[in-house]
Amino acid sequence: MFHFQRTYRFLANRAKNEALLRKIDISKWYFLQNPNFLSKELLEKFHQCHYDQETQTFIEVCHKTADSFFYHFFLFIMKQLLRPFLSTTSICGLLSCGEMFVFSSIQVEQFVIGNMEMHRKTIDTATNSFDDRSRDCQNLAMLDIGAGSGSITSKLSKYFLATYVTELSITMRYRLRSRGYSILDAERWNQTVNSGGHNCIRFNLISCLNVLDRCDRPLTMLYRIRDSLKSSDGYLLLAIVIPIKQYVENKSTHLPEENLSIQGDCFECQVESFYQNILIPSGFDVIRWTKLPYLSAGSFECSYYYLLDSVFLLKPLVI
Repeated sequence: MFHFQRTYRFLANRAKNEALLRKIDISKWYFLQNPNFLSKELLEKFHQCHYDQETQTFIEVCHKTADSFFYHFFLFIMKQLLRPFLSTTSICGLLSCGEMFVFSSIQVEQFVIGNMEMHRKTIDTATNSFDDRSRDCQNLAMLDIGAGSGSITSKLSKYFLATYVTELSITMRYRLRSRGYSILDAERWNQTVNSGGHNCIRFNLISCLNVLDRCDRPLTMLYRIRDSLKSSDGYLLLAIVIPIKQYVENKSTHLPEENLSIQGDCFECQVESFYQNILIPSGFDVIRWTKLPYLSAGSFECSYYYLLDSVFLLKPLVI
């Protein structure tokens, strides 16, 4: 009788969650709801993205996978067995589950690559610099910090000759290596930039997607990225979930050493606070920014999960 009641509740929760997902106003994933809380500068630099076919396909696959009871039962058992030995991230890497989605390929091309090229042309025009010096080193190398399984990295890497990644999870590093990416030490990657000599790497793009609120010293990370990009004249692609809730997976307290001082009760308020209190003091200028859903493959009980991402294309401030 007890098992029957648990099964009934489980199925009832699934039906409830699926009904809620079907009622979601997807436009709120992309459109600003309270633009009056943003400064004129941020409002003018907002890049409007839209729900597209690739995003829809990811969600459809999530729905289809969620229907497989035995697959999710297998994952549940394996997670229970592995939890005492591995982090949640490493378990997902080992079992090849929990796939994440931030950008579609079109969004990468338009928001990231398109705005990088447009900004370069604007700078060339403003400075009357039309020589090939900067163009010769464009898009030679990128670094993805906290790359996970590499599924998001792969959408960026095709625009660069070399792709470097960092990742703390050993199982995720294995998956990244199988994709052919060069793995750098998560704590000392910036030494490859500042070392000088023939082994020095100049990154034209550093991506840090949904990592800042999950690392122990987010401010230190921003300073390191800024200093590294100054030497390469590169860009930072930064994504952070709003509302911001810091959590460090590999610490027993799960509390960060450095706090992100963010205020506000709505998405736009926190974005403005993040810009004023974190990005400007850290030495970054916003080229463009956008709002996107941060999607994750779900379980039998819920097909997929979503959070709201603020995504910035940044450049170190010229002082």
